[in-house]
Amino acid sequence: MKFFKIFMGTVIIISILVGFVMLIEVLKLYSTTDKVEYKTKSACWAAFTVVDLDVLAHRHLISNEENRDIYIKKTSAEKVIKDTIKENLILNSSYYPLESSFLLKDYPVKIDRLEIYNPNQIPIFAPNGKALNNTAVYIELRFPLKIKFVGPVYKKITLVVDTKSFYSQFQK
Repeated sequence: MKFFKIFMGTVIIISILVGFVMLIEVLKLYSTTDKVEYKTKSACWAAFTVVDLDVLAHRHLISNEENRDIYIKKTSAEKVIKDTIKENLILNSSYYPLESSFLLKDYPVKIDRLEIYNPNQIPIFAPNGKALNNTAVYIELRFPLKIKFVGPVYKKITLVVDTKSFYSQFQK
């Protein structure tokens, strides 16, 4: 009977310790995901600096704010987004995290999908189901994490960044 009580006490203590470790890992996962989402969102906002001036020059001043959206040069904007992601997440040219990065160093960050929608090409919904009304950037990105008791895994994030979310940052 005494052995059983000692055994159960040990099992309970080990269970509590494992629970705390898993709680810390979950908090780390959420923290890292938030950080990567924010840095990726700011990289997508950088695309709005690559305005297609030729299209803009041919447009007349439109008083209707709904139709006053910008046009982005897609190839230049994709390069800006990818370069900014490398800079923000501290990655090398092959998208592997450098020593000073907060990500797992053994695996690369992967950009699975990157699409830029100009006003004349906006579908009703983005691939993740979000409704689109303005010039937007859609990105699917996976980044490496190491979770205790699980090992290395990839966490996927999908973001839609449009001009309304970009402009709202300046209107606060």
